[in-house]
Amino acid sequence: MLSDDLVHFATHGELSEEAPLFSALVTAAAPGQPDLLSVYELPDLNIHARVIVLSACETALGRMSGGDEVAGLTRVMLTAGADTVVSSLWRVSDRSTAILMLDFHRRLR
Repeated sequence: MLSDDLVHFATHGELSEEAPLFSALVTAAAPGQPDLLSVYELPDLNIHARVIVLSACETALGRMSGGDEVAGLTRVMLTAGADTVVSSLWRVSDRSTAILMLDFHRRLR
């Protein structure tokens, strides 16, 4: 179980519009390990954090599911135990994201 006030994923995101459960965060895996952390794997992490930051492109996108929820990375992070998720609807540059995240964390403290 991950437990902290803040968990920050600074990585790349991959959106699968056809199969939202296969949307994923790209990871720096150990040799022989998968290099993607898929939406369907995230609930197993049992994350309990005040804030999760998904610092990657289009991490708030997904597909509308039954009812009024969007199936995707943000929704599954909340289901896995996060209180708040910060994510992006757009493609973002690495440089501008780094500047934004530095200011975000400074102000959050």
